[in-house]
Amino acid sequence: MAADRALRIAAHDLAAIVAAARNALPRECCGLLLGREGEGGWYVTEIVDSPNVAPADRQDRFEIDPGVLIAVQKRLRREGGAMIGIYHSHPNGRPTPSQTDLAQAWQTGKIWLIAALSGEEEVASVGAFLRTEKGFSSISLIREEARP
Repeated sequence: MAADRALRIAAHDLAAIVAAARNALPRECCGLLLGREGEGGWYVTEIVDSPNVAPADRQDRFEIDPGVLIAVQKRLRREGGAMIGIYHSHPNGRPTPSQTDLAQAWQTGKIWLIAALSGEEEVASVGAFLRTEKGFSSISLIREEARP
């Protein structure tokens, strides 16, 4: 784990990400994690859904809509705040970064939250990771009752 630091996210935000993963099937869902870094880790204050604009024939890929990304960056410059990471799903996968994730995750210091669905019941498991210069480092995921 990354020096016992954790990602803290409200239970309703986590539920919304899992719902987005189910709704996107058979493709991956994706979006942005807004918040702050503080003592003990990262705090999600908002999630921003994005259409997956990766080519439709690539169900094992995601790409954040550039328009969503630019709009969020402009809003954060105007209002303050930070993009602390991204989320996406792994349909019929594992909640761990894939080789594709590693290749696409060029920006270090960002959180990657992965919601994986498996089985006919679409049971979800979620993992949180910090992108470092050496790859991904697993971090704890703490579900909060409300946003910090």
